[in-house]
Amino acid sequence: MRPRSSYKAPPSLSLVYSAVLQSMAEHGPRKMNLALVARLAETDRQLLYRNWPDRSVLVRECADNELQRVLFVAGNLRSEREGLCRVA
Repeated sequence: MRPRSSYKAPPSLSLVYSAVLQSMAEHGPRKMNLALVARLAETDRQLLYRNWPDRSVLVRECADNELQRVLFVAGNLRSEREGLCRVA
């Protein structure tokens, strides 16, 4: 069976989260634009609505993911201030 040429795989979560962060940087978290997020993630708004019932849920997941990423990077820093990074 040949795949349809119009079929487009859904974007990865990291691409969606990156689009959310970019939209929040431009408009703030309260005025984040799902149409812009969909365009940046190269998908449609319906995919976003199917996977996240509310815009605030998407923002919360994205912020949690970004915090986990920052904490992971900070936890792997090796410097003379290593103790200070772990305290934060």
